Amino acid sequence: MTLLIGLGLGIFVGFLIKKVWRTGITILGCAAGFFVGFVLYTFILIQFVQHVGVLIASCGVGALIFGYLAYKFDKHIIIYLTSFIGAYAFIRGISMFAGKFPNEVFLIQQLQNNAFDGLGWEFYVYMIAVFVLGVLGCLHQFRKGYHKHDDEYDGYYKAA
Repeated sequence: MTLLIGLGLGIFVGFLIKKVWRTGITILGCAAGFFVGFVLYTFILIQFVQHVGVLIASCGVGALIFGYLAYKFDKHIIIYLTSFIGAYAFIRGISMFAGKFPNEVFLIQQLQNNAFDGLGWEFYVYMIAVFVLGVLGCLHQFRKGYHKHDDEYDGYYKAA
């Protein structure tokens, strides 16, 4: 079911990027900012304030900031977002089979109950893998020249 939902969302965002360039990129930026806000709350902010309002604010502010950045600096930010979102999704998928990636909900419960045992070394290996794959994705896209927009969308920028 998750695969079908993810595939459907990917096709939808791809359609938006193809048809309405800036809108699709802004939506992708908002989605990335939402998840960055969630991770920020889960691993940092929850240690200071444990409230669902802070989670909502963190996700909302992240979505707004990343959405704006994607709209304003779309030529480069789309490369970074797709590289790191794809790297995280790929490694998170592997971790479903390999195990030892902390469940976010269980982690929040541990922190709320002051029963946090710490993260295992496997988690840090996963994060290093996400970072390495993200950087490799960025390098690949820059080498392909995707930051130059040498395609049909250049006319859109001249007209706007």
